[in-house]
Amino acid sequence: TISTTVGQAIQTAFFFLLPQILLSGMIFPLEAIPWGVRWISYLLPLTYFTQISQGVMLRGAGLDSLWLPMLALTIMAVVVFTGAVLRFRRSLAPGTGSGRRHAHQKVSA
Repeated sequence: TISTTVGQAIQTAFFFLLPQILLSGMIFPLEAIPWGVRWISYLLPLTYFTQISQGVMLRGAGLDSLWLPMLALTIMAVVVFTGAVLRFRRSLAPGTGSGRRHAHQKVSA
């Protein structure tokens, strides 16, 4: 909802994905990241997905040991989804002053 072209969407995706990959513990362990930067890792959803993936695939961990990363990921998903729905709904609302014509509006000639 923040991009107007495909090129902007791709650049925005790289802007968000590259730091997540580097700070999530996927490539470098979280313990190796200095604390001044590590706190950012705990704000990224990929960190918790990596913890869940490693727990399931490498250790065979059950739900009892993975509930905290799953809870964090669920909360993040709800927050992001709610924000996206509200932003998308606002961009579709008639009379928002965005200058875009909607399908239900008549064009006067």
